[in-house]
Amino acid sequence: MRPSRNVATAAVAAAAFGAVGTAGPASAAARPPGPGHAFLLKDQNGHSAYVNLTHVFSPGTLRDSSGAKDNPPRGKRWVVTAFKVTDWHGKIAEDADGDVSVIGTNHQVYETYITGDSSYNGYTDFNYGEITLNRHGAYLIGAVSILMPKNEGIRSVTWAMSDGFGGQRGTWRP
Repeated sequence: MRPSRNVATAAVAAAAFGAVGTAGPASAAARPPGPGHAFLLKDQNGHSAYVNLTHVFSPGTLRDSSGAKDNPPRGKRWVVTAFKVTDWHGKIAEDADGDVSVIGTNHQVYETYITGDSSYNGYTDFNYGEITLNRHGAYLIGAVSILMPKNEGIRSVTWAMSDGFGGQRGTWRP
C-alpha cells in the first residue's frame, strides 16, 4: 500500500526539521518537548511556519555593535532563546520580539526585553525582531533576549504566532 501524500510530506518535514509536531491542545500530563523540536504553527492569516527552538542560554550574553558586553541590571540575568523559523505555506511576517515569552518556575510570564544589542550569544536578533519569509523553505535563524531575576528558574519557552493574537503557539521546556 502506498503512503498518502500527507504522510510523505510529513516524512520529508521530519527529515528536514528534526522532531516535528503541530500545535494543538496539550493535556495537563503532557510534558512539552525540549530544544530541537519544531512546531508547525499557523498565524492569524492561515500562513504556516516551522518554529524550532534551537538553544536556551541562561545566563545569556548580549553584545552591542562594538562588541562590548551588555550587563543586566543588578539581581537580574539575560536569558537568550534562539530559534530557526522556516516558511512552510504562505508569506510569513512575524515580530519575534512580540512572539516569544518565558514562563518562570514562579508561573510569571517574562516578555522579550528589547535592548538594541546586535549579538545574543553569537546570534543576531533576526532583523531587529522582524521576520519576513516569502517562499516555501526560506528560513531565518536568530535570537531574542529576556530579562529575568537571577535566581528564577525557567519552566517553559513559548512562541505565539501573530504576537499571540489569533495565531497558534508552541511551548518547549528548557
